[in-house]
Amino acid sequence: MDLDMWTHPSNQNNISGLIEKGINIIDPASGALASGLEGKGRMPEPEELVKKLENYFTNLAPLKHIKALITAGPTYENIDPVRFIGNYSTGKMGYALCNALIALGAKVHLVSGPSSLAIPKGLASFTKVRSALEMLAACEELADGIDLGIFAAAVSDYRPKTTASKKLKKGIDVIDTIELVENPDILKTLSEAKKQGQYYIGFALETDNLIANAKAKRLKKGCDFIIANSPSTEGTGFAYDTNKVSIIGDNYQCDIPLMAKEDLAKEIITQLMPLLNYAK
Repeated sequence: MDLDMWTHPSNQNNISGLIEKGINIIDPASGALASGLEGKGRMPEPEELVKKLENYFTNLAPLKHIKALITAGPTYENIDPVRFIGNYSTGKMGYALCNALIALGAKVHLVSGPSSLAIPKGLASFTKVRSALEMLAACEELADGIDLGIFAAAVSDYRPKTTASKKLKKGIDVIDTIELVENPDILKTLSEAKKQGQYYIGFALETDNLIANAKAKRLKKGCDFIIANSPSTEGTGFAYDTNKVSIIGDNYQCDIPLMAKEDLAKEIITQLMPLLNYAK
């Protein structure tokens, strides 16, 4: 608008009324106007508008004070350069949790095993790993600086004791057995070094006795909450876009019905925020 329109009493009264109702106003920019006048009336530069909007929504973000670490996807444990031990995890749940936390203003560090998913926008950092040992090292590097850890990755329990340096060929390399060694328990390792004020949440995929096994796993791993889910129900588990879970804590259980993983991630964070004293 032109300067005369901007400064007209009726327009200024309307703007004052909006401000009194709590509406935020971005003033026009000053400069040369089409009428030949100098003053307010120009549209602010797009970069300035974006900056003001980002600042506004950042100030509203309830988790802007939280730094979070999320693990996602599978780990692959190499047998040789082309074969590995792994699982069917796609990373969908962990990536959805990243998006949910970022939307609420949290600074999210994602450590991901192999996944074909697009990297969530707005991450504080992204670390791509392959093996359980690589994932542990990446998490230990980030652990001191976080408030919240959500360990959604499906980490291989075992890895081959030795890895062949070249492809093992059928009929030439005889493989009677593959000797395995146990991988470190990433969540348990980090929980043992957890500092005051840090909260760790794990995931438990169980095919039977879901709640009982998840409760036992939470105590064994030393985490604050564990999110239990089972692949035995249609639409749940690896690769599906939907899931249903139970959030389990000390004398606490919340059952969340089947829904899209993006919606489920939001519901999980909604349920956890007050429990972790993150609702501000």
